[in-house]
Amino acid sequence: MKRAISTLVFITALVLNVMSQSATVTVFSQEGEKFWVVLNGIKQNDSPMTNVKVTGLTSPNYRLKIIFEDEKNNSIDKDIMTHDVDNVLCDQAYVIKKDKKGKYVMRLNSFEPAKNIAATVEPNQVAVPYTNVERTAAPPAQTNQQKQPVQPQTSGNVKPVPSKENAGMNVQVKDPVTGENVSMNMNISETGIGVDVKAPGNENVSMNMGVNGTNPKPGSMTTTTTTTTVTTNVTTGSQSEKPDNRQPSQSNTQPVTPVQPTQPAYKLPGYNGPTGCALPMSDADFKDALKSITSKTFEDSKLAIAKQVTSVNCLLASQVKEIMMLFSFEDSKLQFAKYAYTYTYDIGNFFKVNDAFNFEMSIDELNEYISKLKK
Repeated sequence: MKRAISTLVFITALVLNVMSQSATVTVFSQEGEKFWVVLNGIKQNDSPMTNVKVTGLTSPNYRLKIIFEDEKNNSIDKDIMTHDVDNVLCDQAYVIKKDKKGKYVMRLNSFEPAKNIAATVEPNQVAVPYTNVERTAAPPAQTNQQKQPVQPQTSGNVKPVPSKENAGMNVQVKDPVTGENVSMNMNISETGIGVDVKAPGNENVSMNMGVNGTNPKPGSMTTTTTTTTVTTNVTTGSQSEKPDNRQPSQSNTQPVTPVQPTQPAYKLPGYNGPTGCALPMSDADFKDALKSITSKTFEDSKLAIAKQVTSVNCLLASQVKEIMMLFSFEDSKLQFAKYAYTYTYDIGNFFKVNDAFNFEMSIDELNEYISKLKK
């Protein structure tokens, strides 16, 4: 019987862990311009907004497009990564602003390991769970409505049950100790989670988890502490056991004021020229990036890792040159130099990367590419 309970806890932890593994992407406009977010061709918000958060991202990369409410503004296309160089899921935020030529661009504002918790919708924001399924209509905005449950993306014999108010799934696994089959039915609703397990030896085990919380009021952001009560009833034949219930204390909710993220200030000593991004990589982070690139055997793999690192960071011109020196082929050096230009802090020093080339024609082609970007 104790083994059956251990199996139940193991399966529940496994399912909840699978359901929680996802990343988020937040996009906001610096000057309050309203826009739509399109992810892999799927519009994420019905109406244009100034701040959009997309949750439930599990794929390694996505194609993101920004379309402004004002059709006079240029659209933005960008490839985003949900994992860092160590393949860890990350939450990231991007700011939309104008560059020195008045063109709208999207720059990385923050990039940190995913918290893997349910997202809280702030005022003037819509949190949309993203799924890799074909849809004929965009998901509805839910700023002042109760959020719908998200279908988990799992592997194995897991069968999500669609419902407007609750969700359920059935899991068939093998007991890691005995090798016997264990069947589990899980029902997830607004009031909690119910689990029924048919363990080896026809033992029936059930567990109910009730979740009590407070919904935030429209127009304000609140911090809510949830209280979870777990009751385990174990029944074998005519015997019944009921362990002690423990009820954690529930703290009072306190309203907090939403804080808009700001870009950190940085000044490169001795440099007063134009800048292409906000905060260059630290020496320690850059050394780790170099190790990841040099660990690859093939040139294409090195180039792919270098672009991945650059896409979520800001580099100095000297760091761009150092990465270029890791490549054996001239074409790889040229491809990376073109890609890294818009992610370089001291773009006025970008001429220094020319020393990494072996041929004058590569320098000419890079200069021609940069000239077209400036037009």
